[in-house]
Amino acid sequence: MALRFKDRTTGPRLKKVLVYGMDGSGKSTFAEHYCLEHGLNPVCIDIDDTNYTNVPIVEVNLTTDLTTYNTVKGVIQEISKSKEFDTIILDGVTSLLELLTSKAKGMAAYSDRSKRWNDILRALLVSGKNIIFVGQIDMELIYTPDAQSSKAVIKVNSMVNEKYYTYIDDKGQYCHEVKKFRTLEEIEATAKPEPKPKKAPKAPKVPKPEPIEEPIEEPPIKDVTPRLDNAEEIAGSIIAELPEKTWGEAMKELIRLNRLGVLTDDECPAIKTEIERLLQ
Repeated sequence: MALRFKDRTTGPRLKKVLVYGMDGSGKSTFAEHYCLEHGLNPVCIDIDDTNYTNVPIVEVNLTTDLTTYNTVKGVIQEISKSKEFDTIILDGVTSLLELLTSKAKGMAAYSDRSKRWNDILRALLVSGKNIIFVGQIDMELIYTPDAQSSKAVIKVNSMVNEKYYTYIDDKGQYCHEVKKFRTLEEIEATAKPEPKPKKAPKAPKVPKPEPIEEPIEEPPIKDVTPRLDNAEEIAGSIIAELPEKTWGEAMKELIRLNRLGVLTDDECPAIKTEIERLLQ
């Protein structure tokens, strides 16, 4: 089977946005203004019935968990066929997740919710429309040793390329903070490898000059005559400077002075003998 690749140079570049915040922080209003600023024509699925903007709202049947699932999925599929709207606002993500939980016992209820939520996300992704999720503050990703966001929340955060947090400041002004923003151009630029720098042309080889033989100077003969006449004085000086006048400490100091070049190898044996004698 031959691989088929997406052609990102043609067709609309759809937006996937998450707007979240505390109750009454202006999430739905922000979503409406976002659509106006970007020239989008949205339609809203309002789960909490709290969207009072001018965006058209679709009626949904939320009587039971099963009717909620079937209605929301069916509405998305109908909108995907419509040429009138290019954006779906799903307002009330947190409440929708709760309504999708079945009456089954134990973990089966959450298994049902996960399957239904995945089906709704799949319907949104294949709808060919821009998607705007509107949710409560619990849509914020949490990664701590004690707590972690649910898989449903993680999926929404991972699939969107824009995230906005809405809040009211100390002066009572409605504000928002950009939490994530990546355009397709930025993603493609990141994925493209940087061009390799061109190699500079090789310089022409220059013949090496013939080495000039210089006369070798004989090193001066080092005077290695041991200063045996003052070995006792040097040994006494070493012992006097020691904090602990022991044989071991004296030997350490003698070795140190030898390595520093203060004392020669020929001088050290006589000084060692004097140290041994003075410490007896």
